[in-house]
Amino acid sequence: GFSLPLTISTIAEITPLKYRGKMIICVNFCVTIGKLYGLFIIYLTLENFENGNWRKMMTISAMSSLLVCIGNIIYLKESPRYYIASGHINECVEVLDYIGEMNNKNKYNRINDQETKSLLIYHKKNFNLKDKSNHYALFSDNLIGTTLRLWMIWFSLIFIEFGQYAILPFIFGGNNLGFASYIYTILGEVPSIFFSFYFRVE
Repeated sequence: GFSLPLTISTIAEITPLKYRGKMIICVNFCVTIGKLYGLFIIYLTLENFENGNWRKMMTISAMSSLLVCIGNIIYLKESPRYYIASGHINECVEVLDYIGEMNNKNKYNRINDQETKSLLIYHKKNFNLKDKSNHYALFSDNLIGTTLRLWMIWFSLIFIEFGQYAILPFIFGGNNLGFASYIYTILGEVPSIFFSFYFRVE
């Protein structure tokens, strides 16, 4: 619930426009894969929805989050747009060069001095006010409405989604349904993901 909005924002920022929609759908598809992985851990650790080694289940499931956390610390860079907004042009260039070389080291041409100057001009033109690169800007008169609406949307989405995760085991367990029933609820997402992937609106 904490990382998904940030992940989507990061992907949207660094992905070319013509691939952006598909990449965001791929990120959401990873959530479905994560649910199936979680169900696999349940098979290994629980006898049913009411009995089993839940401590072992939580320990194993936490390992993937730990690996992601370590990977973020090592590989994840600050947003280039944030660096531009903050006036840290050299740091922005370093991140953009890093991304370019990671994607195609042989064909990527590092950002030159003229392009760096263009980024500085872009910064002065679009981010000349101090509050534009400050998180307090989210609560400024012209952005407070958007900020509150996004908060409500994300809170509602995450509340509903994780509410389902919390309630479904009790429903299935109370009706003596096995883990296979839970697989069906997860796989029900797959057709909509593929539909969105191939018939997205540009």
